[in-house]
Amino acid sequence: KKLIKFISVGRLVKYKGLDVALRAIKFLVDKRKDINFQYLIIGSGPEEKSLRSLSYNLGLEKFVKFKGKVNELDKEKFLNESDIYLFPSINQSEAYGLSQLEAISNGLPVINCNLNNGVNYLLPNNLCAITVEKQRPDLIYEAIIKIYDDMNLYFNLSDNGLKRSREFSIERTRLDYSRVFK
Repeated sequence: KKLIKFISVGRLVKYKGLDVALRAIKFLVDKRKDINFQYLIIGSGPEEKSLRSLSYNLGLEKFVKFKGKVNELDKEKFLNESDIYLFPSINQSEAYGLSQLEAISNGLPVINCNLNNGVNYLLPNNLCAITVEKQRPDLIYEAIIKIYDDMNLYFNLSDNGLKRSREFSIERTRLDYSRVFK
C-alpha cells in the first residue's frame, strides 16, 4: 500500500502506554524513510493533552492524528481502513483489552505487550499478534518492521486473528456460558 495505517483505540489513560507507541513511531520516522504511514489514535481521556504534546515535541504531527471520541460507526470505519493495531499497554490495569477483539475481527494484526494476563490469553504471541516486552518502543518498532517486511506474516496474523475472533463471537459465548450451567 502507498499509506500504511496504524491505529489504537481506547481511553487515553497512562496504563494504555500510548506514549510508548509514539516513541516507537518516532523510531519509524527516523529509521525508515521509505515507509509512508499514519497513526490514528481514537479516544479521549486525561492523557490526551500530554500525548498531543509528546507527539508535537517528537515532531510527529505530520504522522499522528488524534481523532478524539468517535461513534461506533466511525470507529468501525477507521478499523476497516487500518493495517496494524497498536496495543502498547504497560501494566495489569489492562486486564483484557477488548479493543484487541475489535481489531482482529477486522483482520488487523496486533502488536501488544506481555502483561501475563488476559491481554496475552486473548491474542497469543505469533498467532494473531506479536507480543513484545512492555515499555519498549524499540521492540514495538521492530515488530512493525517485521510485519511490514513480511507479507506472509502479515496475512497469517490477519487470517489467524479473524479465526480467533470467531471463538469470541456472541453466539459462541452464549453456547459456552449455557454449558457452564448444564
